[in-house]
Amino acid sequence: NTRLKREAKKLFREVVKLDPNHKGAREALGYKLHKAKWLTRREYEKVVISEAERKRLAEIEELQRKYLAEEDTAARRRLHSELKKRRFSKPFEFCEKVYKWNKAPRGLIKDKPLELNKDKYPGKYTICVPNNYNPWNEYPFIVFLHGGGPGVGDGKHYLYWWYPEATNRGYIMVLPTVLKKVSCAWNDPTEEKYVLTVIEEMKRNYHIDTERIYCCGHSMGGGGCWYIGTRNAHIFAAINPNSGFLGQGTRLGNLHSTPTYIIHGNKDPKVSVENSRRAAKRLKALGYEYVYRELDIPGHGVPLEERNKALDWLEGKRLKRAKRRKAG
Repeated sequence: NTRLKREAKKLFREVVKLDPNHKGAREALGYKLHKAKWLTRREYEKVVISEAERKRLAEIEELQRKYLAEEDTAARRRLHSELKKRRFSKPFEFCEKVYKWNKAPRGLIKDKPLELNKDKYPGKYTICVPNNYNPWNEYPFIVFLHGGGPGVGDGKHYLYWWYPEATNRGYIMVLPTVLKKVSCAWNDPTEEKYVLTVIEEMKRNYHIDTERIYCCGHSMGGGGCWYIGTRNAHIFAAINPNSGFLGQGTRLGNLHSTPTYIIHGNKDPKVSVENSRRAAKRLKALGYEYVYRELDIPGHGVPLEERNKALDWLEGKRLKRAKRRKAG
């Protein structure tokens, strides 16, 4: 019987060679006709499943669009039921968060007053949000601390650092302005709590990927990056201090799971490069992951090419599992 089946298949293959569209021979060999093309069983299943999946995803996308446009809560509940029928696993409570996130502004928003705990932290911040922001998706998030000193410095003045490059890459970026414009302003417990409050407000207003939150800063902000980043390492997937200093209260030992990208010019006239050298030496001794870029350049700034290299590096960093357990 088995031998006869083998002989029959052999004959059917000969028929197909003579007549590729011979229906009987094709079906006997297990082929299926799909859009005027004969496919093997595996090819057919792959194509049909792929088409069904594309259809399901398209239906989910359309329902999500309707959900965001619907003002009635009961109607949104019905749309959520339709989403569930298409194997959309998120609960209604999550979808309501997305509905709220959708109302947040896109683009560039300068000097937005902090609303969360505003009596305690009467600050402001500048936001850069991709124009194609889709609240159903998670977005990586950069907190950038500006430089300055007594009486000077503002978050929006550092837009040039990565704007619009960061938003073009799909990042949301926030640049808070320090509460008190004094020397080493970010290196202060109140300013630290203020920055954490800004982060919390951004998480409430936008769909932030909590595994991809980064702390960066330059000059006074570089010092703040060392201070706030090391004291809250469980929040940040990586930190990027530029031309910064190590102030009292900085805790380099906390960076065991937080990769660090350090940039400093070796002729910096404002903040000694010895700060970054000392930090890199300590991280090396601890066996922590870091990159140290000492630039042979004059001045206190960081060239655009070097800033973009740091941004490239950040893209591959995520909050590590050990830190998520700690944060929980």
